[in-house]
Amino acid sequence: MEDQRLNEAELLRSLVGQELSAVRRINYVLPDGSCDRREGPLELTVRSELTVRLDSSSDGESLHVEQGQWEDPFRGSLSPENIAFLKTAGKWTAFDVSGDNEYRSMIGRSIEQVKFVTRAGKTVGVDIVISAAVIRAEVVADELVVDLVRGS
Repeated sequence: MEDQRLNEAELLRSLVGQELSAVRRINYVLPDGSCDRREGPLELTVRSELTVRLDSSSDGESLHVEQGQWEDPFRGSLSPENIAFLKTAGKWTAFDVSGDNEYRSMIGRSIEQVKFVTRAGKTVGVDIVISAAVIRAEVVADELVVDLVRGS
C-alpha cells in the first residue's frame, strides 16, 4: 500500500511544469437533474495528453490518484432494468468544465506546484497551484470536495 501512495504522489508531481489543457468533473446527477458541483472526482489533462483523476479512496478518508479518464459504466445500450434504476437513483456523469468561468483562466497555463494536504499521517488532499489560483481537492466525509481559491 505504501508503494501505491508513493506512485500516486509521483503521478501528481509529474504535473508540475505541464500546461493544463482540460478539466473534467464527475458529479452524481440526481433523477431531477440536480447535482452538487463541489463533490465528486476531478480530472486534469495536460498538453502531453496525460490525464490524472483524483477521488476519495475506498477508506473514505484519503486521496486516491490514478492515471486515465473515468469511463461511464452505463454508456451504450442499457437493459430495461438499468434504465429503470437510473430513472430512480440517478448516475455519475462527467462534465468538461474547461470553459466554465471558474476554470477558463487556468487552461493553457502551467501547473506550478502541488502541495499535499495531510491529516493523521494520511494524504487527504492536494492543492494544485496554477498562476494566481489554487484548485484544492480534499476528501471530506467520504467525498472528494473541490474548491477554487483565487489569489489577489
